[in-house]
Amino acid sequence: AGSVGVPELLESLKAEYEQLLHEGSLFKAQKDDYERKLEAQVSELTLLQQSLQELERTHISVKAMHEEEIRRLRQQLESMGAQAKPAASAMQLDGAALAQMFDGSRAAGGRSPQTLNPGAEGAAFPLGAATFGAAANRGEGHAVGQAEWPLDGRGRPMDDWNVVQNPSAAVKTTIELQHTLDHDSVVCCVRFSHNGKFVATGCNKAAVLYDAETGSRLALFSNEGVVESQAALDKLDTGDSYDRTYVRSVCFSPDSRYLVAGAEDKTIKIWDIAAQRLRHSLCGHTKDIYSVDYSSDGRYVVSGSGDKRAKIWDVNTGECARTFGDEGNGPGDGVTSVAVSPDGRMVAAGSLDRTVRVWDSETGACLERFEGHSDSVYSVSFSPDGKLLASGSLDKSLKLWDLSTAGTRTANGASKCCNTFEGHKDFVLSVVFAPQDTWLISGSKDRSVQFWDPKNLSAAAEEGPSLILQGHQNSVISVAHSPAGKVFATGSGDKRARIWRYSTVER
Repeated sequence: AGSVGVPELLESLKAEYEQLLHEGSLFKAQKDDYERKLEAQVSELTLLQQSLQELERTHISVKAMHEEEIRRLRQQLESMGAQAKPAASAMQLDGAALAQMFDGSRAAGGRSPQTLNPGAEGAAFPLGAATFGAAANRGEGHAVGQAEWPLDGRGRPMDDWNVVQNPSAAVKTTIELQHTLDHDSVVCCVRFSHNGKFVATGCNKAAVLYDAETGSRLALFSNEGVVESQAALDKLDTGDSYDRTYVRSVCFSPDSRYLVAGAEDKTIKIWDIAAQRLRHSLCGHTKDIYSVDYSSDGRYVVSGSGDKRAKIWDVNTGECARTFGDEGNGPGDGVTSVAVSPDGRMVAAGSLDRTVRVWDSETGACLERFEGHSDSVYSVSFSPDGKLLASGSLDKSLKLWDLSTAGTRTANGASKCCNTFEGHKDFVLSVVFAPQDTWLISGSKDRSVQFWDPKNLSAAAEEGPSLILQGHQNSVISVAHSPAGKVFATGSGDKRARIWRYSTVER
């Protein structure tokens, strides 16, 4: 019986052992499953923690931005409350005080090549929504249709623009806002037609044509083709929902029949306005087009690009007739601005390399290198008589160069400059002469437009601008003067273009 009991005992032990092994396997599987679930939960918690940290950083950044915007608006409202009407009597300010008027409303800074990108962080014209309403009454300084428009102490609507005049100026100038032209992106450029009937703007994906008198939109020339004139600008489709292809410069033919648009897609397009069709698409630059201008005889268009080149294009054939900048002393960086002299004999170009160059349009010879700016040159403009060339720079100054002194150098080797105007508190982004040399007008990242008297150069250099217009809530990127009257236009990073009219009286 004992011998029979041992095998049974062994069998029983074996069965128990196998049961224990099975249970151990189940426990191990459950343990592994629990560990996997725990690791997944730990991973989710880690991601959640990272998301919370990112949200916290974003919250701090947005809060700082809002606090800065509130501070700036409070300062602006206080300033506007002190002088609610644009045509109010001039404040007793000398040139230095005028220069400091809008110091509190500077935008954050950027650096040279980066500031050419409208969407770049810290750019000279950052993408910022308009702070105030856009539609404006003819001749009024405040937007309409704003039920909650801020009021002054007497309960009157406050203006979203104002004017400060220099009491030392020889003339008193009155400014009136004619039209506000809403856009859905930064307005990179404005330009009047030679007959004064049209004004064109350049923005993301399109050049827009307006009636200069009524402010109504007449045509919309997309980078991809002609679009219905009243189409929403933010609905333009270029095949990529994230695409931002800005039209950086526009100009008109002398007969006002054609509109030229230079864009970041490296092309220059010439549009037939009446037929609303594309006449030429000029290709040859290897980087973004920053500037275009039309010769006074209507034979050629000049373009400037980030590829360090300026080109002359035959408008009849659409072919490149000449390239400037391939010589040994050509631009060392992108060409930001080009201009053709009134007689068509010279082409001027400003560059990121801080130099202004003037070429012979027929021979291509470099006539002069004007050096003197301490930072990138963003804009150049010939005077109506062709004897002076103005330049605006990121060094916050304007300079006037006497073209009759081409080739003359000072003892330290810098080009001779006849005048330097210092009044802006930030980058000078645009300069333009008014007809008959009545004004030299500049637009800046400090959000102001300044009027300088070219007939009293020494006084302007010493006493500052004759007038300061604060008419936008972001950088004034482009200024253009109508050839047909005392009308000028401004384009801004606040996504608006504005048309202004002015009159002057002798003091």
